[in-house]
Amino acid sequence: MDAVLSPGVVVVGKRRYRKSPGDSAQRATATNPIGTASGDGRHPHDAGAAIPDFIHPTTSGGFTATIEVPTLSIGKLIGTKGANLKKLEAETKTKVKIPKHGDVSRSVCVTGKEARGVESAYTRIEVLIESSVRSTRPTHFLCIPLLGKDFDISLPAFQERATELGSGLAPEMFTESAAFHITLGVLKLVTQSAVNDAVALLDQCVPAAAKTALVGTRTIAVKGVGYMNDDPNAVDVLYGKVALDDGSDGLQRFVDAIASKFTAAGLLDVDHGRDGVKLHATLINSKKRRDAAGEERGRGGNHKRVAFNAVKILPAYSRHEFGAVALTEVHISRMAPRKGGFYIAEHVVKVP
Repeated sequence: MDAVLSPGVVVVGKRRYRKSPGDSAQRATATNPIGTASGDGRHPHDAGAAIPDFIHPTTSGGFTATIEVPTLSIGKLIGTKGANLKKLEAETKTKVKIPKHGDVSRSVCVTGKEARGVESAYTRIEVLIESSVRSTRPTHFLCIPLLGKDFDISLPAFQERATELGSGLAPEMFTESAAFHITLGVLKLVTQSAVNDAVALLDQCVPAAAKTALVGTRTIAVKGVGYMNDDPNAVDVLYGKVALDDGSDGLQRFVDAIASKFTAAGLLDVDHGRDGVKLHATLINSKKRRDAAGEERGRGGNHKRVAFNAVKILPAYSRHEFGAVALTEVHISRMAPRKGGFYIAEHVVKVP
């Protein structure tokens, strides 16, 4: 944790920071590119240089800054018996006010007599948050629901037949028709401001993407199947192939346009959207297989996926028409247990 609260060379947004001997992390400047203090211990801010806009003067002559900290980062910020917090305050000569349990606001307030100290503390907290977010699971995902009578009929029939043809399958591995969808990418929205940013961006980019990509039909057809890995004898994910029913690439261009905006904004997980969204609607996922304790085997810990044999399923459904549905909405959905219906929507945007 010392490496997070006292980083080496770190990039946060467009700023670079360094913890040098005897000094704390400070903002880079044009003349001092790695942000170390000057020889006499003074910081460029002390000489009247511009202060970052997230730092504000106080009525008592000091400076203050607030930063929204996700719940998952609070414990790491405080440390065992407050050790990390005390170290941060001592090295930056600031006071850091942590929200109390139950507070609606998750904002941490940093105050100090010097702007450089406040900036240093703020920067270290930013680095800690980024480290925490990288190690946490996604909280939301972008998706297009595929809900309709066609799939209410075809998916249960597929499950019955695939269970006969394949081996190593369990009922919980099959996607229910009430949850059938296309995933555009996963999101880690650990603060309300991140949720708000994602909501605003989706409001903006769905109409723009629809205008440029969806020039003809708006009907999505699911026809044929594919699988994610190389060996049909040991498959982890089997999916339905999706496209607009006129055979155009409009759906691919539509989802890629949305995903690229979220990636550029730093909201879409870095493992998604780099080479375009892989259009698919999952039919069987081995991650959902449950062990003897009822836990999903594909979720962390010592649990490992157990693949299934799809050798006979693939040719039987290579050109099978599962159904079609109109493209009407794009959702930001929560990564939360379902209760019979579709995933809980954080936000829904209608496709114009």
